[in-house]
Amino acid sequence: PLVTGNGPASPRGNDIAWIIVGAAFWISHWLVIQRIMASSEDEQYSVLRKVYLYLMVFQTLAVTVTSLAIFLNSLLRLILGTSPLGNSGDSLLTQAGGPLITALVYGLFWAYHWRVLHWDASLVPEAPPRQANIKRGYHYLVALVGLAVVSSGVATLLQLLMDVVFSGTLATDLG
Repeated sequence: PLVTGNGPASPRGNDIAWIIVGAAFWISHWLVIQRIMASSEDEQYSVLRKVYLYLMVFQTLAVTVTSLAIFLNSLLRLILGTSPLGNSGDSLLTQAGGPLITALVYGLFWAYHWRVLHWDASLVPEAPPRQANIKRGYHYLVALVGLAVVSSGVATLLQLLMDVVFSGTLATDLG
C-alpha cells in the first residue's frame, strides 16, 4: 500500500516520500554551501546568500505567525462557545492541531535560519556595520510580518463590528 498508493497507509507514505526527497535535495546543497561559506570570504559577503536567508526568514516567519493566528482563532472560538470548526466539517484536532503543527515545523525552520543569519554576522567581525545591517534587516522583516498580521486582524475585526452595527451578513449571521 505504501508504494501503490492504495489502502490506509498511502497518506503516510506520501508524506514520508515528500520529506525524504525534499530533505535530500535541501541538505545536500545546503551543506556544500555552508562549507564554502565557512572558508570563502567572497561567500561571506555574498548578497545572494543574504537574499536567500532573508526570504527564508520572511516565508517561515509568515507561515508560523499565520498558523499561530489560525490556531488561536480556533481556541478562542472554543472558549467563547462558538463552533471552533465553523462549517468545515473537519474534526477539532484537524482544525486546531493542523495549524499548531504547521507553526511548530515552520517555527523551527525560522529559528534555524535566524541562527544562520547570526552566524553569518559573526564571520565578519571586522565589519560591524555589516553585522548591524544583517541584524537590522532581520528585525525589519519580523516587523513587516507582524504588521501584516495585525492589519489583517484589525480589518477582520472592523468588518465584524460593521456587520453587527449594520445588521449585515458578511461576517455574522445575526438571524
